[in-house]
Amino acid sequence: MAASAQQHQIGDAAPQSPRVSRRRARNREAMLDVAERLLSADGVDAVHIEQIAEAADVSVGSIYTHFGNKEGLILATADRIFDRIHDYLAMAYSASEKPIEQVVATGSAYLNLLLDYPFLVRFMASGLPQQGEDGVVLRIHQRIEALLTYLEDRIDAAISAGQAKPVNSAHFARFLLGSWNGVVALSLQGDAFRLSRDEAEECLYQARRIIIEGLCTPPYLDDEGRATIDLPRVPRPPSESA
Repeated sequence: MAASAQQHQIGDAAPQSPRVSRRRARNREAMLDVAERLLSADGVDAVHIEQIAEAADVSVGSIYTHFGNKEGLILATADRIFDRIHDYLAMAYSASEKPIEQVVATGSAYLNLLLDYPFLVRFMASGLPQQGEDGVVLRIHQRIEALLTYLEDRIDAAISAGQAKPVNSAHFARFLLGSWNGVVALSLQGDAFRLSRDEAEECLYQARRIIIEGLCTPPYLDDEGRATIDLPRVPRPPSESA
């Protein structure tokens, strides 16, 4: 019996074959796909492990094996989406060379990210966890900080270039992200406040114009106080448009 147990342990420790590794990776991605879809539609509290397992056509045990528990699955789902932030920001950075227009473009790119992955809105609204395993929570916090830092940098650059009035860039960046999250959250509502994707985009497009006209310095305003800079609608990354 001891020998059998020892053999079992050795078997568990043995490296997986490439075929097994590929199958595990496919199953993991399938579980994350289903989790993202259900969590986006119904919210974190309403979705149960059993629902995800059934929709992904895997056992409940498989989910626990891959992610440990429901919180681990939620974190892994968010981590996978946050990993794509760089692709969206790259589209914003290439949209213009003017810092003030890059601020606007970042808003457009972030809006695309939220509308493509509405689970992020629910995830951030539920409050970011402060600890977790395997550095997942740390990576998520770092990516959000990187987004805020990039936006603050573009705001400061616009101020230095004389394109924007002096503001506290850290506070302004957080206001912008909070505003975008709030409007996109309305697209998840099931009541009279619900917005379609097109309505959410138009709502934030108008809000950006109002905000930018208040932020721009006189040389970037016409005689009627309207901003003369472009308000680019940034395309989605090629990988997301396919």
